[in-house]
Amino acid sequence: MGSESSSASLSLLHQRILPRMHRRPALVADLMKRLCWTEIKSKERIHLGRAHAFSPDTNRIQIVIEKIIRGLYYHHTQRILPLHYFIEEYSRNLDLPEEFLRMMASLSRHDIGDEG
Repeated sequence: MGSESSSASLSLLHQRILPRMHRRPALVADLMKRLCWTEIKSKERIHLGRAHAFSPDTNRIQIVIEKIIRGLYYHHTQRILPLHYFIEEYSRNLDLPEEFLRMMASLSRHDIGDEG
């Protein structure tokens, strides 16, 4: 399984990601500035080694999230979401409790623009 997913990842990297990166050199430069080494540890805090990591550009991510939310709102309501409406900043937590993940999975998948 590991080699299959690695092969698929490499294929995606070479076919889709790298060609598009050439069109956006500023994005690549920004990504490279954010690249650093990090220590990898198990849940039991056992040192497993080092790997490359990068800190995400949270401002850029928030702009994309806002565009997606506004687009989905328009798609479902045929109205523009007023600019004065506040879209909260996303919270990035990769270590979510199982109970929270189950609760999120149980929520309605179609509630954008739903006025009740």
